[in-house]
Amino acid sequence: MNKILSITIFSLLFNFNTYAEKIPDEYKLKDIGSGQKKLDVNFLCVSKKDKKDKIRYSYKKYKISSDNTVLIRLAYDDEYKVFLIPISPIIKYKNLKHENLKKNEVLVDYTILGDYQGEIWVDRIVFVDPKNKNIPYYLFQDIFTLTKEELIKFNDLYEYSWMEIDNEDFFFKKTVRKKIMKEFIKRNNDFHKIIKESFDESDSPTLEEIIQPEYKNRLTQLNSLVQMTGEPTYTTYECSKK
Repeated sequence: MNKILSITIFSLLFNFNTYAEKIPDEYKLKDIGSGQKKLDVNFLCVSKKDKKDKIRYSYKKYKISSDNTVLIRLAYDDEYKVFLIPISPIIKYKNLKHENLKKNEVLVDYTILGDYQGEIWVDRIVFVDPKNKNIPYYLFQDIFTLTKEELIKFNDLYEYSWMEIDNEDFFFKKTVRKKIMKEFIKRNNDFHKIIKESFDESDSPTLEEIIQPEYKNRLTQLNSLVQMTGEPTYTTYECSKK
Protein backbone atom coordinates (compact mmCIF):
# COMPACT_ATOMS: atom_id res chain seq x y z
CA MET A 1 0.00 0.00 0.00
CA ASN A 2 1.46 3.38 -0.94
CA LYS A 3 1.44 6.58 1.06
CA ILE A 4 -1.42 8.21 -0.87
CA LEU A 5 -3.65 5.16 -0.33
CA SER A 6 -2.67 5.03 3.35
CA ILE A 7 -3.64 8.66 3.85
CA THR A 8 -6.93 8.13 1.99
CA ILE A 9 -7.89 5.18 4.21
CA PHE A 10 -6.86 7.08 7.33
CA SER A 11 -8.98 10.05 6.26
CA LEU A 12 -12.00 7.80 5.67
CA LEU A 13 -11.67 6.43 9.19
CA PHE A 14 -12.11 9.93 10.57
CA ASN A 15 -14.67 11.39 8.15
CA PHE A 16 -17.76 9.59 9.36
CA ASN A 17 -19.83 12.56 8.22
CA THR A 18 -19.24 16.01 6.84
CA TYR A 19 -19.76 17.54 10.28
CA ALA A 20 -17.07 15.54 12.07
CA GLU A 21 -14.97 17.95 14.11
CA LYS A 22 -12.68 15.60 16.00
CA ILE A 23 -11.02 12.25 15.63
CA PRO A 24 -12.45 9.16 17.38
CA ASP A 25 -11.34 8.73 21.00
CA GLU A 26 -9.57 5.45 20.26
CA TYR A 27 -7.06 7.34 18.10
CA LYS A 28 -6.19 9.66 20.98
CA LEU A 29 -3.32 7.54 22.22
CA LYS A 30 -1.78 9.88 24.76
CA ASP A 31 1.07 7.52 25.67
CA ILE A 32 2.48 7.71 22.12
CA GLY A 33 1.22 11.22 21.31
CA SER A 34 -1.41 10.36 18.69
CA GLY A 35 -4.30 12.82 18.71
CA GLN A 36 -2.41 15.34 20.84
CA LYS A 37 -2.20 19.05 20.05
CA LYS A 38 1.36 19.25 21.40
CA LEU A 39 4.06 16.72 22.13
CA ASP A 40 6.83 16.85 24.74
CA VAL A 41 9.20 18.90 22.52
CA ASN A 42 7.93 21.10 19.68
CA PHE A 43 9.60 23.10 16.91
CA LEU A 44 8.40 25.11 13.93
CA CYS A 45 10.82 24.86 11.02
CA VAL A 46 11.00 27.24 8.05
CA SER A 47 12.79 26.46 4.78
CA LYS A 48 15.82 28.65 4.19
CA LYS A 49 14.97 28.82 0.46
CA ASP A 50 11.24 29.41 0.73
CA LYS A 51 10.11 31.09 3.95
CA LYS A 52 6.54 29.93 3.19
CA ASP A 53 7.55 26.27 3.43
CA LYS A 54 6.94 25.50 7.11
CA ILE A 55 6.84 22.15 8.86
CA ARG A 56 6.40 21.05 12.46
CA TYR A 57 9.02 18.88 14.08
CA SER A 58 7.79 17.49 17.39
CA TYR A 59 8.55 14.40 19.38
CA LYS A 60 7.28 12.40 22.31
CA LYS A 61 9.46 10.97 25.08
CA TYR A 62 8.24 7.39 25.14
CA LYS A 63 9.12 5.20 28.11
CA ILE A 64 9.57 1.60 27.01
CA SER A 65 10.87 0.52 30.44
CA SER A 66 11.61 2.07 33.82
CA ASP A 67 15.18 2.89 32.76
CA ASN A 68 14.79 3.36 28.99
CA THR A 69 13.09 6.31 27.31
CA VAL A 70 13.18 6.79 23.54
CA LEU A 71 11.99 9.59 21.28
CA ILE A 72 9.25 9.13 18.69
CA ARG A 73 8.23 11.72 16.10
CA LEU A 74 4.68 12.10 14.82
CA ALA A 75 3.44 14.02 11.79
CA TYR A 76 1.19 17.02 12.28
CA ASP A 77 -2.25 16.81 10.66
CA ASP A 78 -3.28 20.28 9.47
CA GLU A 79 -6.94 19.29 9.11
CA TYR A 80 -7.42 18.00 12.65
CA LYS A 81 -4.73 20.23 14.21
CA VAL A 82 -3.23 17.30 16.10
CA PHE A 83 -0.30 14.90 15.75
CA LEU A 84 -1.12 11.62 13.99
CA ILE A 85 0.63 9.28 11.55
CA PRO A 86 3.21 8.49 10.41
CA ILE A 87 5.05 7.65 13.63
CA SER A 88 8.85 7.50 13.42
CA PRO A 89 11.25 6.35 16.15
CA ILE A 90 14.17 8.77 16.51
CA ILE A 91 17.78 7.64 16.73
CA LYS A 92 20.36 9.76 18.56
CA TYR A 93 23.76 9.84 16.92
CA LYS A 94 26.82 9.06 19.00
CA ASN A 95 30.57 9.13 18.33
CA LEU A 96 30.54 12.23 16.14
CA LYS A 97 33.97 12.78 14.63
CA HIS A 98 34.99 16.32 15.56
CA GLU A 99 35.29 17.62 19.09
CA ASN A 100 33.10 20.65 18.39
CA LEU A 101 30.31 18.35 17.18
CA LYS A 102 30.13 16.40 20.40
CA LYS A 103 28.06 19.16 21.99
CA ASN A 104 25.48 18.81 19.23
CA GLU A 105 22.51 16.52 19.59
CA VAL A 106 21.97 14.94 16.19
CA LEU A 107 18.71 13.04 15.66
CA VAL A 108 17.66 11.01 12.61
CA ASP A 109 14.42 9.30 11.68
CA TYR A 110 12.93 7.49 8.69
CA THR A 111 9.45 7.10 7.22
CA ILE A 112 8.83 4.58 4.45
CA LEU A 113 6.45 6.38 2.08
CA GLY A 114 5.75 3.52 -0.32
CA ASP A 115 5.66 3.44 -4.11
CA TYR A 116 6.00 6.63 -6.13
CA GLN A 117 6.12 6.26 -9.92
CA GLY A 118 7.92 2.94 -9.67
CA GLU A 119 10.32 3.97 -6.91
CA ILE A 120 9.99 3.11 -3.23
CA TRP A 121 10.61 6.31 -1.29
CA VAL A 122 11.89 6.83 2.23
CA ASP A 123 11.69 10.22 3.93
CA ARG A 124 14.79 10.91 6.05
CA ILE A 125 15.00 13.74 8.57
CA VAL A 126 18.11 14.88 10.41
CA PHE A 127 17.59 17.33 13.26
CA VAL A 128 20.54 19.20 14.78
CA ASP A 129 20.36 20.79 18.22
CA PRO A 130 23.65 22.71 18.68
CA LYS A 131 23.11 23.14 22.45
CA ASN A 132 24.09 26.76 21.95
CA LYS A 133 21.63 29.63 22.41
CA ASN A 134 23.42 31.68 19.76
CA ILE A 135 22.98 29.05 17.03
CA PRO A 136 19.56 28.06 15.64
CA TYR A 137 18.21 24.54 15.42
CA TYR A 138 18.45 23.02 11.94
CA LEU A 139 16.48 20.31 10.17
CA PHE A 140 17.52 18.58 6.94
CA GLN A 141 15.00 16.59 4.92
CA ASP A 142 15.78 14.29 2.02
CA ILE A 143 14.36 11.30 0.13
CA PHE A 144 16.11 8.07 -0.84
CA THR A 145 14.94 4.77 -2.30
CA LEU A 146 14.59 1.17 -1.19
CA THR A 147 14.61 -1.96 -3.32
CA LYS A 148 11.46 -4.08 -3.50
CA GLU A 149 13.28 -6.78 -1.53
CA GLU A 150 14.07 -4.29 1.25
CA LEU A 151 10.46 -3.13 1.34
CA ILE A 152 9.31 -6.72 1.78
CA LYS A 153 11.90 -7.26 4.52
CA PHE A 154 10.82 -4.13 6.39
CA ASN A 155 7.12 -4.19 5.58
CA ASP A 156 6.38 -4.47 9.31
CA LEU A 157 8.23 -1.18 9.86
CA TYR A 158 6.01 0.43 7.23
CA GLU A 159 2.89 -0.96 8.95
CA TYR A 160 3.97 0.27 12.38
CA SER A 161 4.64 3.78 11.04
CA TRP A 162 1.23 4.08 9.40
CA MET A 163 -0.64 2.28 12.23
CA GLU A 164 -1.74 -0.45 9.83
CA ILE A 165 -1.53 -2.97 12.66
CA ASP A 166 -3.61 -6.13 12.56
CA ASN A 167 -4.34 -6.00 16.27
CA GLU A 168 -7.43 -4.20 17.59
CA ASP A 169 -5.99 -4.18 21.11
CA PHE A 170 -3.25 -1.82 19.90
CA PHE A 171 -5.76 1.03 19.99
CA PHE A 172 -7.38 0.08 23.30
CA LYS A 173 -4.74 -1.51 25.54
CA LYS A 174 -1.60 0.34 26.60
CA THR A 175 0.20 -2.92 27.50
CA VAL A 176 -0.31 -4.28 23.97
CA ARG A 177 0.80 -0.96 22.50
CA LYS A 178 4.01 -1.00 24.55
CA LYS A 179 4.86 -4.51 23.37
CA ILE A 180 4.31 -3.53 19.73
CA MET A 181 6.18 -0.23 20.14
CA LYS A 182 9.20 -2.11 21.52
CA GLU A 183 9.27 -4.27 18.39
CA PHE A 184 8.76 -1.16 16.22
CA ILE A 185 11.79 0.51 17.80
CA LYS A 186 13.90 -2.62 17.46
CA ARG A 187 13.03 -2.97 13.77
CA ASN A 188 13.78 0.71 13.21
CA ASN A 189 17.25 0.17 14.70
CA ASP A 190 17.75 -2.79 12.34
CA PHE A 191 16.71 -0.58 9.42
CA HIS A 192 19.06 2.23 10.49
CA LYS A 193 21.99 -0.17 10.63
CA ILE A 194 21.39 -1.45 7.10
CA ILE A 195 20.91 2.07 5.71
CA LYS A 196 24.11 3.35 7.34
CA GLU A 197 26.05 0.43 5.87
CA SER A 198 24.67 1.13 2.39
CA PHE A 199 25.75 4.78 2.77
CA ASP A 200 29.26 3.62 3.78
CA GLU A 201 28.91 5.78 6.86
CA SER A 202 31.99 5.72 9.10
CA ASP A 203 31.88 4.71 12.76
CA SER A 204 32.67 8.31 13.75
CA PRO A 205 30.87 10.37 11.10
CA THR A 206 31.09 14.09 10.46
CA LEU A 207 27.92 16.17 10.51
CA GLU A 208 28.17 16.69 6.73
CA GLU A 209 28.39 12.92 6.26
CA ILE A 210 25.14 12.49 8.17
CA ILE A 211 23.31 15.35 6.47
CA GLN A 212 24.20 14.31 2.91
CA PRO A 213 25.43 10.72 2.80
CA GLU A 214 26.65 8.82 -0.26
CA TYR A 215 23.28 7.72 -1.64
CA LYS A 216 24.81 5.88 -4.62
CA ASN A 217 22.08 3.57 -6.02
CA ARG A 218 19.54 4.99 -3.55
CA LEU A 219 19.11 8.31 -5.34
CA THR A 220 15.61 9.04 -6.60
CA GLN A 221 15.31 9.98 -10.26
CA LEU A 222 14.47 13.55 -9.23
CA ASN A 223 17.46 13.82 -6.91
CA SER A 224 19.73 12.39 -9.60
CA LEU A 225 18.80 15.39 -11.76
CA VAL A 226 19.26 17.80 -8.85
CA GLN A 227 22.68 16.33 -8.07
CA MET A 228 23.80 16.97 -11.66
CA THR A 229 23.24 20.71 -11.10
CA GLY A 230 25.56 20.70 -8.10
CA GLU A 231 22.75 21.67 -5.74
CA PRO A 232 22.17 19.67 -2.53
CA THR A 233 19.34 17.15 -2.76
CA TYR A 234 18.13 17.91 0.77
CA THR A 235 15.98 20.79 2.01
CA THR A 236 17.36 22.87 4.90
CA TYR A 237 15.04 24.28 7.56
CA GLU A 238 15.82 26.66 10.40
CA CYS A 239 13.80 25.81 13.51
CA SER A 240 12.62 27.54 16.66
CA LYS A 241 11.05 26.05 19.77
CA LYS A 242 7.30 26.49 20.15
